[in-house]
Amino acid sequence: MNNIQNIIFDKPIFLIGMMGSWKSTIGRLLADRLNLQFIDTDREIEIGMKMKIGNIFKLMGEVRFREEENNTLNRLTNKNNIVVATGGGIVTLKQNCDILKSGICIMLRANATTLSKRINSIHARPLLNNETDLETQLKEILNTRKVSYESTAHIIVDTDELEPIQIIDLIIEKLKDIDVNHSR
Repeated sequence: MNNIQNIIFDKPIFLIGMMGSWKSTIGRLLADRLNLQFIDTDREIEIGMKMKIGNIFKLMGEVRFREEENNTLNRLTNKNNIVVATGGGIVTLKQNCDILKSGICIMLRANATTLSKRINSIHARPLLNNETDLETQLKEILNTRKVSYESTAHIIVDTDELEPIQIIDLIIEKLKDIDVNHSR
């Protein structure tokens, strides 16, 4: 597999990880590098429901959001030649983990300190509140999702000390090491 840019990806590449792990940033760059389509599940949900994620949580609740997230994921699972950035909580439903495993699932892993620095200026995160220290909240969320992230991913990339281009290079090297059309 010398030239990964010429591979037909017969199933989606899914990016999972916590908010602030750079799923959308890396997803766009990876799709561009591999000449694939980029899709962000949160953006797809916003378009389909005609409202921002924060408003969906506020007006309809997390359960309704997770249902729509599952519907969106189901629609994407049979597409090929796509890179999909998922929401951070997508692994909270077992059926989503099963769908993610049917593609090529890449976890972008970062510790709570890194995540906190990356999202500190972003206030539109529905599961975070202003009453508790951001890093503490992120540690708590990360602890509840860690096993699901790691058991779902085919590839895990630690992003703490890396810049986006380095992460892309690392992902591409790891993709060369797996049979992209027959993983798991």
